[in-house]
Amino acid sequence: MANRKKIGAFTPEQATDLIAFMREAKASGLHKRQVTTPIPDTPESYRVNIFNDSAEQIPAYACMQVDG
Repeated sequence: MANRKKIGAFTPEQATDLIAFMREAKASGLHKRQVTTPIPDTPESYRVNIFNDSAEQIPAYACMQVDG
């Protein structure tokens, strides 16, 4: 496991708050609750409308970078 990448860190205060939150969630059963309403997994649910106000043409399925 020596090649694991570090993805984040907590301050001691944040770690204390996180542990307290998890203890409360476990005590209340919150961590075991299931979502009863299905979340739609359709392309329409992820659609974002883009307005091109530049003079350039954007090719279909192009990757774009948000800059403003």
